[in-house]
Amino acid sequence: TSKKIAHFIVSYITTIILTILLFAGAYTSGTGSFIEAGQQTELKFRDAIYFSTVTLTTVGYGDITPLGINKLFTCSN
Repeated sequence: TSKKIAHFIVSYITTIILTILLFAGAYTSGTGSFIEAGQQTELKFRDAIYFSTVTLTTVGYGDITPLGINKLFTCSN
């Protein structure tokens, strides 16, 4: 039973990390822009990882705002 729990936890964490990286890659490879610090910009990969993590964990600080197609990815207004 403890092996099943350990396997579940490892699978869950791996899925979360892969999801964050997948969306971070989508945010940096797309043509959509973001608003960061009041300026329209393209995200660097590290900023895209940060944004993906904040969005996935539903913290939503609001310091980075998606524009264009990226609004569809994040399901924001």
